[in-house]
Amino acid sequence: MAEIVGFTASIIAIVELVRKATTLSYEYLRGVRRAPKDLGDLVCELGTLGKVLISVQHIADQSTQKLHVLHSLSHNNGPLHGIATELNVVISKLESASKTGFRGSVERLKWPLQEAETMQHISRIERYKSLFIFALSADQISLSNDLTKSVQKTELNIQLIEKLTQNTIIGVRDISNLVQGTNLSVEAVQNIVENTSLTLNNIRTLAEGTSSTVRDTNFVVQDIRGDLNLGRTNSAIKDIDTQQCAEKRKCVLDWLSPEYFYGKYDEIRKRRQPNTAQWVLQTPEYVGWRMCQNQGRLLWGHGIPGAGKTFLSSAVIDHLKSQTASEGYGVAYIYFDYQNLDQQSPENVITSLIKQLAYQLPSLHAGIETLHAKCQHEGRRPNIEEIYSTLLEVTRSFPQTYFVFDALDEYDENSQRNELLELFHSMSRDRMNIFITSRPYPEDVQESLRNAVKIDILAREEDIRLYIKEKISNNPRAKRLCQGNRNLERRIMSELVDCSQGMFLLVHFHIKHICEQTTKNQIMIALERLKNSPTGERPLDPTYNRAMESIRRQGGSCLSLALKIFVWLVNSRRTLTIEEIQIAVSIRENSFVLDDGDFPDRVTLLGVCAGLVIIDESSRTIRLAHYTVKEYFIRTCVISPLHSSYQVVNNCVTYLLFDVFTEGACMSNDEVRARYKSCQFFDYSVRYLTGHLV
Repeated sequence: MAEIVGFTASIIAIVELVRKATTLSYEYLRGVRRAPKDLGDLVCELGTLGKVLISVQHIADQSTQKLHVLHSLSHNNGPLHGIATELNVVISKLESASKTGFRGSVERLKWPLQEAETMQHISRIERYKSLFIFALSADQISLSNDLTKSVQKTELNIQLIEKLTQNTIIGVRDISNLVQGTNLSVEAVQNIVENTSLTLNNIRTLAEGTSSTVRDTNFVVQDIRGDLNLGRTNSAIKDIDTQQCAEKRKCVLDWLSPEYFYGKYDEIRKRRQPNTAQWVLQTPEYVGWRMCQNQGRLLWGHGIPGAGKTFLSSAVIDHLKSQTASEGYGVAYIYFDYQNLDQQSPENVITSLIKQLAYQLPSLHAGIETLHAKCQHEGRRPNIEEIYSTLLEVTRSFPQTYFVFDALDEYDENSQRNELLELFHSMSRDRMNIFITSRPYPEDVQESLRNAVKIDILAREEDIRLYIKEKISNNPRAKRLCQGNRNLERRIMSELVDCSQGMFLLVHFHIKHICEQTTKNQIMIALERLKNSPTGERPLDPTYNRAMESIRRQGGSCLSLALKIFVWLVNSRRTLTIEEIQIAVSIRENSFVLDDGDFPDRVTLLGVCAGLVIIDESSRTIRLAHYTVKEYFIRTCVISPLHSSYQVVNNCVTYLLFDVFTEGACMSNDEVRARYKSCQFFDYSVRYLTGHLV
């Protein structure tokens, strides 16, 4: 509350400065007949700024929630401080000129600011005003989204209540019919008893036999009635439970973790060559880990960059999933990604694991439901202790649980990697099986996993041959050149296996280069060059050097576009969509509009980058082909960290100053949605600009 009061007080103080500057300017206007045009422009701009600030103050006073973007403007040396400084400069100059009074001699009537100086003040004030309008729009969008979610949740609850009411009515009708049927049966039995009583004396000699028959009949009737009642009741209950559970489980699990965990797994699975990485499933280390025969439950697969660790993780996940149907195992996984570390905190990792396991159970786990109810009642998110406790409860629903964590080394050591390592050890002590892949040399990982069971990961020859064969088969030109010439195909396989140095990534770039050749002789020359390529501490560098030479040969706009793409993919705080990268590389300094005609298409984005960039069609996202590409760019100064960060910040700021954001606040939810749809780079610019500045 104190923070809100402080923000409002700052706005009021600036409004007072605007009033003072406007008053001083009007005093001059009253003292002369022909005031300079720039003075009129300044007074007009001050009046508009005052109206915007009064609107901001009004909305801040009325809002029950914190306006995050507006409040971010009030930090030290922020925009609020900047506009206050600007206004104080203007006021100081006007006051110094007015000490002798604006009325009087010709000298006293001279406007104290030069035209160029006045225009600079107007320009700065206009920029700050636009920024306040943008912040107001951003907060309105956020509040509208929250309101929309609340309305959707209310509508969902209403639908559930309506469905429950309908099912209850149906159940009541069934019970009523059952009662009526039971009454009729009772009347019939009473009639039979009366008739039987009338003839009882005549059939007394058959009493024993009749009694036995009646008893048997009663047993059958009771069984039929019991089955009838139970069947109808179970059917009604099952229908109600199924509808309720499906809707409630989705709602609760999305609250717990909004992450769509299948995305990266599906992408890797599609790229992995079938039947590769099967060797790891036969190793004693893996078999002992899966059968819980090892001393510890931590299995660490370490390998050099590009060895195929991610593809191997995919094979392990597939194998464990194949066991779930018969054994009832619980399986979950996390693919760490250097571009999405903000979304992969220890808390988010645990909630994602819980969500994955929860969908493998027939109904919503009671522990998750209890945690949700408690946090909703208290209006907060669960803390890490509560989340981990819930994970423990959920794992007890399975005879054994397996967790796969890929590319731990991509998680920055300075972020929360130490907390993750401690988390993995806690999970292992609590009888969860953990499989981790990473490079072998991060010291903190080495030290933490020194007692874990280890597997050395290298690209195996049989996997490399399968991969090369598939790539040649899928490339029409390479397939045509190799047809009828088995020696050429065998030569390609033999040379690329020898050059692979245990790295799938190296084979990926090499076979791509081979498939780009147009004749058999060119293929032989390319193979000879690869064979003679220098090897050393960084075996991928010659391949990346070759790719960069190809990019530089393009020259002109193609080279410029490739470098812009690399700047964004190296610096982005999360994975970018195709639409976002198209906008990001099309922003021009001092230009405040965008045209769809400026956007490079998908084929161009890939073509100018010479294989160093990949696009995931399922999620429509774009990323560098491997983490080592980013390391290469920074190490060889293809991308300057300082200069590229400035470019990203400049692009974001320029985008947020576009004309579309000066149209004022949206007046309805439809306007908000329409503007948001037309500004697809808005979310990234608003969410991550501060992070890039820091």
